[in-house]
Amino acid sequence: DLLRRLLEVPNIVGMKEEALNPAYSKSILKSFGKEALIIGAGGGMSRYLTDYWYGAEAFLGGIGNFFPQLEIDFFTAMQAKNYEQAHKIVYEVEQPYFSEVVPMGWHPSLKMAIALKGLLPAFERPPFPEVSESDTEELKKVLARNNWL
Repeated sequence: DLLRRLLEVPNIVGMKEEALNPAYSKSILKSFGKEALIIGAGGGMSRYLTDYWYGAEAFLGGIGNFFPQLEIDFFTAMQAKNYEQAHKIVYEVEQPYFSEVVPMGWHPSLKMAIALKGLLPAFERPPFPEVSESDTEELKKVLARNNWL
């Protein structure tokens, strides 16, 4: 009921949905996806693979923050209904990357990856912790292995 009332406010055109509950996400998309832009978060492209079938038109970027071409290729594949290519990107690139960096902390490792690419300074805002030196070295290896440095 609250979400319905919020979406009646003229300046609210969508929302970021990050409950990390697939059943709830599905119900939000089915209930409001035609009248508002629902952006799924918490899972990047793999999240969109699921949300797409319930009407999602967008997803919150992950790897694309420092390597945008990968997410452009994924989205292009989805729009062309080349689901095999989209799945390949998710299962061969995104999920292995996430499995290595999420244990370091998603936001700190993402910010460090952006910094290692030279796109912004290497610092994290409170209350997020800084990435440790050992995790930074591991992150460098992961980025290099994917040719992202």
